[in-house]
Amino acid sequence: MRLLKYGVVLGTILALGTTMGLTERIRVVRSIPNAATTTVAVTAVETRQRVLLRMAGDDVLAATIINPLASAYLKRIGAQGVRIDPAAAPWTTEISGRMLDGERAVILVRSSTTGDGIQKLIHAEVDIAMAGRQTTPEELRSMPTPSEDLESSQQAVAVARSAIVMTVHPGNPVDTITLDQLRAVYAGEVTNWAQLGGHDSPIHVFARERASTARQLFDGVVMGATPSAQSIEEFLSFEAMHAVVRNDPNAIGYMAIPDGLKVLRIEIPGQVMASPPDSYHLATGDYPLTQVLRLYRNPRDGNPDVSNFLRNAAAVQSEIIVLFLGFAEVGPQLLVPAIEPQSPPDYSDLTRNALRVSSTIHFTDGSEQIDPGAQNDLDVLAYYLRVLQVRGDELLHIAFSEDTGNYAKNRAISERLGAIVATELERRYVTAGNVVAFGAQMPLASNLTSVGRGLNRRVETWIKP
Repeated sequence: MRLLKYGVVLGTILALGTTMGLTERIRVVRSIPNAATTTVAVTAVETRQRVLLRMAGDDVLAATIINPLASAYLKRIGAQGVRIDPAAAPWTTEISGRMLDGERAVILVRSSTTGDGIQKLIHAEVDIAMAGRQTTPEELRSMPTPSEDLESSQQAVAVARSAIVMTVHPGNPVDTITLDQLRAVYAGEVTNWAQLGGHDSPIHVFARERASTARQLFDGVVMGATPSAQSIEEFLSFEAMHAVVRNDPNAIGYMAIPDGLKVLRIEIPGQVMASPPDSYHLATGDYPLTQVLRLYRNPRDGNPDVSNFLRNAAAVQSEIIVLFLGFAEVGPQLLVPAIEPQSPPDYSDLTRNALRVSSTIHFTDGSEQIDPGAQNDLDVLAYYLRVLQVRGDELLHIAFSEDTGNYAKNRAISERLGAIVATELERRYVTAGNVVAFGAQMPLASNLTSVGRGLNRRVETWIKP
């Protein structure tokens, strides 16, 4: 009888655990028999859990898009009670939910830098690398199978386009800064806000650490060969820098998420658009301090959750998440042009009543080669144009060059770049359309830096009525 009662009690406990969806292992602590019954005390031991994905890299992705994407993925595969919690080192965040069998599905995220994420991907320490830039040739050569192309659509997903903007304390009276002034501030040549029309106070200059993608983007577009001042205070994350700028009336720093801070307008002589970017200039990449946020997978990783997560990240519902967070979609879309009053008359006439395809093809400084990133962009653009069934007489490519100091040379460079894009589209079964060369007009960035010249070497695609 005593054994029967013991079995009934333990069976009831296990049945309750199953009914509640719990799969904790049950351990008997102590059995105290008496004349009437047997008392069983139980404690819950650690819940069974399975790590589906490990991700590391860019802190902008980690702080914004990844958490809702990971939560949406867990819900999509049937997880309930999905929550986001701090994680033990080396991870920073744990997104988890309980599956129907009681097992806890977990996605681990490490907020760091693009370089850290790619290195951990190379060494199979993570399943997905979060990146704010394309992979470098050195990184590609370090892969276990260097022949695999990480930039292909099978291994990489571009999830969003984000902007880096210049910010100051909300009480700072300065509204505008030129690109030359900004370079001088970060070079230590301009050290007082009075030199920029502000109060007579020292400028406290803040930046990301040199290994970060944001720092490389800023230095490439703004600084070029000009060395940064030794007095600049560097931060490992945007979050840490944001907290300091918010509380320092004399601070200046660049941010991906400027919540609560004042955003400075950056002026570039001869440029049509200036900071901060609107949705049009962010979607087209015309704003120079723009980065494409990407997710990379290891080509040799056979984890099915990696493929499923990347597929989910590229889906329509993920694009909605991106838009709600204030970023722009990366894929091609038709845009009503934002024609500025100072646009060249020829440009205004050409694009009047036309729609711009957001995809812009860029060429690196001094090169007329299509790099792997541009190849992928052309593949996507060609597919989009084929879906739209655009006729050749409706398609217009407007090409630009850097400023070499020679008008005829600028024009010739832009003509060649436009012809290259038209030829590449024909190879992808798209009627070439017309090419119009604008030379060095309407620069997106300074021609004093190699990155800036590369940004200016571009081809826009338009659809005419």
